[in-house]
Amino acid sequence: MSDNLAPALLKGEQARYLTFPYLAVPHGFSTRLGGVSQGPYRGLNIGQTTSDVPRRVHENRLRLERELGFPLVRILNMVHGAHVVRVDSLRPRIRTGDACITDRPGVPMMMTTADCVPILFHDPVRGVVGLAHAGWRGTVQGVAQATVTAMVAEYGCRAADLQVAIGPAIGPCCFEVHEDVADPFLRRFPGKELVQPQGNMFIVDLWRANLEILLDAGVPEAQVCTSRVCTSCRKDLFYSYRRDQKVTGRMAAVICLP
Repeated sequence: MSDNLAPALLKGEQARYLTFPYLAVPHGFSTRLGGVSQGPYRGLNIGQTTSDVPRRVHENRLRLERELGFPLVRILNMVHGAHVVRVDSLRPRIRTGDACITDRPGVPMMMTTADCVPILFHDPVRGVVGLAHAGWRGTVQGVAQATVTAMVAEYGCRAADLQVAIGPAIGPCCFEVHEDVADPFLRRFPGKELVQPQGNMFIVDLWRANLEILLDAGVPEAQVCTSRVCTSCRKDLFYSYRRDQKVTGRMAAVICLP
């Protein structure tokens, strides 16, 4: 296993997925390894909104479910914002938001990504989990902090107790943007050097931006683990919306209280 994957571990047979050893609840980030999809979706495409053959996506999801041991249930209509949804049912109605939280054992939470930053939260003291989807807009809006705030408000969690995993996403090596995207980061993170000029473009570090937000929310840095695996670089492992020019599959980020 490449050092780039540390501290995540690659598991599964028919459906390969990454886990974080220190995150003590069932969870995972799927890869494109395994599965039955073909063409630009080759491998384990989980995305039901892609133009992939539906029966192949269904088979991929079944394979991942068997590996994880719980179902993949769509919870959110994601809009690249910072709204957090509380989940209290095994089969909740789909609601608009980019993060979800629950204290109910056996209630799986899942979202799909293909470059955006997936963030998993676990409070081992209060028995609460959370899941956030941080694209560049959601990152600037502070969806990670909103998730921490919601866990505190809804369940009495303490930020200092949270264990957080930042999953595979597009890295600063590949996230090249124009000034209109760079400017909100410069305003939100003054002096943090998260934005670097590159010719007429700018490089933005979404991994570090979300780490800074979590630290501001009170999560100890020692309790935030970042996979530091770039979805755009690792075509062998991941789909990438940007690299593949929008025609690509989706990975799943999942978490569940046992």
